[in-house]
Amino acid sequence: MARLAWLVMALVLGIGAAQAGTLDKVRDRGAVTCGVSADGPGLSESDGAGNWTGLFPDFCRAVAAAVFADPTRVAFVPIERDAPFEALRAGEIDILASPHAWTFSRDIEAGVRLVGALYYASYGLMVPRRLGVATALELSGADICVTEGGPAALYVADYFRRNNMPHTLVSFANAPDALQAYEAGRCDVYADDLASLDPQRQRLDRADAHLILSDVVGIEPLSPALREGDPQWADIVRWTLFALIAAETLSLNSDNVEDSATSSSPLARGFVGADGDSRPLGLDPQWAYNIIAMVGNYGELFARNLGEDSPLDGERRLNRLWREGGLLSAPPIR
Repeated sequence: MARLAWLVMALVLGIGAAQAGTLDKVRDRGAVTCGVSADGPGLSESDGAGNWTGLFPDFCRAVAAAVFADPTRVAFVPIERDAPFEALRAGEIDILASPHAWTFSRDIEAGVRLVGALYYASYGLMVPRRLGVATALELSGADICVTEGGPAALYVADYFRRNNMPHTLVSFANAPDALQAYEAGRCDVYADDLASLDPQRQRLDRADAHLILSDVVGIEPLSPALREGDPQWADIVRWTLFALIAAETLSLNSDNVEDSATSSSPLARGFVGADGDSRPLGLDPQWAYNIIAMVGNYGELFARNLGEDSPLDGERRLNRLWREGGLLSAPPIR
């Protein structure tokens, strides 16, 4: 037993030592390695030539801005969706910037650390207008097209059970097949992430014949992931996320953040390193300023990838600031 305990301790200490010093490795390499996967327009997608766009790739650019004062110093590494954490544990990437749900099982998974909610996915329903329904509560007895094993299926089933509504889930291998079956009339309802429903509705032959209900049947936070064992790197990535949100809370953006140096607000001055101490992060005092000046605040990232400045023209819904009825908030940089 003593030998087994020693071996376990040696393994733990060895993993911690091997994973320490990510910031130094990133600087020696000259780029942040960012694991990405094709998760759909607005979140993460590639043009096939290695050019990645979306909210999650832009988050990696924000980390690069914090570390290098240069958002282009990112090396994107495509990751297989069926084994997303293997490259992370093996040290092949510094950040897994693929939109995976922050769940209990993932949070306690060995060797993995979730950073925080970069995007709140909210799940909803689309119905033919001919049904004449206005809310999900009128769908008792409905057949619902879903992607097999997807989160929408889980939340829809829970919503209907919670409201004592009989229903039938009709599962398909992927979202295009489920949408096609819905359009062919095999189901009364189609369920998916609300951010995806409007683009999918536009692909139907008669988009105006379908209605996206306002009901939210479930939500889940999507988070970037890191290896465990390097608290300094975890702080850098986590505070990059907080800086994006905190800047928008303070109405600081890429156009006006330079003025924060002379602001009367100590919270605003924190973005140019006028106040506070960034030495524990090992970064330039202007790390937060560089993020906002070079990449933008959270609202700017959302607008160009998912919102009004993107082809999706999606609503922010839960991804609004807390003061606007959303879920986004961040600790102050002070």
